[in-house]
Amino acid sequence: MDRLYSQHFHGPPGILLMQGGPVKPGKALDGASIYDIYPTVLYLLACRYPRTPRGRCFLEALDPDFVQAHPVRTVPSYRGLGLSPD
Repeated sequence: MDRLYSQHFHGPPGILLMQGGPVKPGKALDGASIYDIYPTVLYLLACRYPRTPRGRCFLEALDPDFVQAHPVRTVPSYRGLGLSPD
C-alpha cells in the first residue's frame, strides 16, 4: 500500500507559531499551508527558494522594513543541481 495515513490527515489543520527577529507579533495568517513553511524558512535564512506551484513565503507576517531590505530571491528549481533527489 503506497498511501500515507497519519493522525494529522484525519485531525485538525494544525497551528504555526513564529517569534522573534522580523516576525510581526500577533499576525494571523489566513490560508496558510504546510507547503508555505519551506519557502519561508529558506527566505529567513537568506537562501533562494524554488518557484513551485505549491508554497509561498509568509511575507505578510514579517516587518515590511525587513522585507524591503531583504528582497525575495528565487530559483526556477533545485533539480539537476545535485541538491534534491530526482
